[in-house]
Amino acid sequence: MRFGDSIYLCKKVKGKVEEYEAPKRIVLRRNHFSLMTSKGLMDILTYGKDIDKTYIALAPIREWGSDYFHEEDKLYVDYATPKDNEENGESANAVIKSVSFQNLFIRLVIRKTVE
Repeated sequence: MRFGDSIYLCKKVKGKVEEYEAPKRIVLRRNHFSLMTSKGLMDILTYGKDIDKTYIALAPIREWGSDYFHEEDKLYVDYATPKDNEENGESANAVIKSVSFQNLFIRLVIRKTVE
């Protein structure tokens, strides 16, 4: 995906098992939110055969805050879009597997769940 493209995020509702907020659009742009496929040597060693389904996203902490993204939040990546009136992320094709902090950025490991 390139800068200017959009993804959608469905945040998991705290305290609920399978309930998510309505999808929110995130436009990919420099120093706002970037998404790239995972292809580095360390990523290959870490994720193994799942490397083709793994994405790395970077988002500045100053822009998003340290508590915006959480593990198990759902995403629509690779030009997938939510259907009309979709509220629970039923057709989301990816999920956040890891949230970590690196200096001024939040690093998200995203795993594609649907081909």
